[in-house]
This record gives sequence, C-alpha cells and structure tokens, in this order.
Amino acid sequence: SAPMLAEFPKEFLAGIISIRGSNNSHAAILARAMGVPAVMGCQNVSPTLLEKKEILLDGYAGEVIVSP
Repeated sequence: SAPMLAEFPKEFLAGIISIRGSNNSHAAILARAMGVPAVMGCQNVSPTLLEKKEILLDGYAGEVIVSP
C-alpha cells in the first residue's frame, strides 16, 4: 500500500513487485515519484519463486524476469 511504501526506507528498496494494483494505483504513483521501479498486478508470481534469486524488474514494460 502507499502508506507502507512511504514508511519504508528508500535505501533498502530496489524495486516493488505486487500481486495487486495497477500502474495507476497510489503505490505505483508513489514508487514512480521515488524513482523506484514497480510492477503491479503480478498474479502469476509467488514469493517462493523469487526467493534468493536474481530478478530483473522493468517498471516501464511491466516485466519481471527471474534469473536473467
């Protein structure tokens, strides 16, 4: 959510992947303002799939590439 994102220290945030939301959600707009790449509405991505893996996140194209 946008309030959670606003509280999170930016130096610990490389990108955002969310199973909910859209490119026009409050969290996505805040992420863009912070300069943080974000992909919203990723319903096919489970946290266990991403665990301990290198991830390429393209916020402009809305793509998440696991183990590029």
